[in-house]
Amino acid sequence: MRDISEKNAQIQKILYVSTHDSLTNTYNRHFLQSHLNNLDYNESSFSIVFFDINGIKMVNDSIGYDYSDQLLVEFSKMLSSSLRFGDVLARTGASEFMIYIHESTNDITKQIIDAILEKIEVFNSTQTHPLKQLNVSYGYANNHQTNNVIELQHKAQQHLTSNKLADKHSLRNSLLNSIVTILAEKSHETKEHATRLSELSVAMGKKLNMAEHHISELKILAMLHDIGKIGIPENILNKPSLLSNQEWEVMKKHPEIGYRIAIASGELEQVAQYILYHHERWDGQGYPAGLKEEEIPLPSRIISIVDTYDAMTSDRVYRKKLPHHVAIEELRKHSNSQFDAQLVKIFIEIIEEYQNKDSV
Repeated sequence: MRDISEKNAQIQKILYVSTHDSLTNTYNRHFLQSHLNNLDYNESSFSIVFFDINGIKMVNDSIGYDYSDQLLVEFSKMLSSSLRFGDVLARTGASEFMIYIHESTNDITKQIIDAILEKIEVFNSTQTHPLKQLNVSYGYANNHQTNNVIELQHKAQQHLTSNKLADKHSLRNSLLNSIVTILAEKSHETKEHATRLSELSVAMGKKLNMAEHHISELKILAMLHDIGKIGIPENILNKPSLLSNQEWEVMKKHPEIGYRIAIASGELEQVAQYILYHHERWDGQGYPAGLKEEEIPLPSRIISIVDTYDAMTSDRVYRKKLPHHVAIEELRKHSNSQFDAQLVKIFIEIIEEYQNKDSV
């Protein structure tokens, strides 16, 4: 009897695993697809709804897969709790869920969707970090539109895609603006710092006769080169004393985190490489890739000089600001080792002009 019970339990376990998603414990695509294929379209009235979590790649690349998994689990609970007996929920992709809503009209479907959106709004009101909030797109279709299951799913997917495209630009801009704001609060970098970097970087670009679109990239880079610091613990970012070797290794990850955020955002792909290499050194002793001399992209070499100067002449948690002439001497001292000597020379000319204007 025990053997039979254990065998039945094992069969039930195998059956569960074969029909359910291991992370969210919802049904999987195969199960729901089989369910849809066995429906009698002539006697049933039902809808198909797709939900997709927007920006999940940006979450993965900036604060890690563990939190994106938490978001998926949290969202699956919201979906499950909003459905009626007889409705079927399945996770059908990395960030996508499909719902079969039985005996439904478009009005009933929309009521259920609205209930889900309300739950998301309540959840988001408790989250202060923009990447820890849920932003979703959805699409749906009812079987009165077609009696073909594949075509019905295609119509719902088309509706989802249309909604996603409409939300895409505003979502990414909103996320990026929020990230920049949180980074400023987290690392105590001021908007004035970002403004100064932008002005000096643009002045460098003009002095080097760079094309207008490259100067625009420099301006974006000046604002967002340290965006990867959003993934660095605050106790390391704002430590008033020297970092330990272990803490320094963590800090050195911020260019790679910034690169992944920029790539994931779409609109920032053109500056992603510059973000990745803005801590490389002219002598090849920088990080993360150990590039040297002109292997380092020009915008990365420019922002390295501009940022170092502004950091030296601003108050930081670990030291008071240095006088202008001391900062200039430090740049000269590290020419041809940390910095491109030709760019340092041009930068000093520019900053001296700024100093003279301020003294007039």
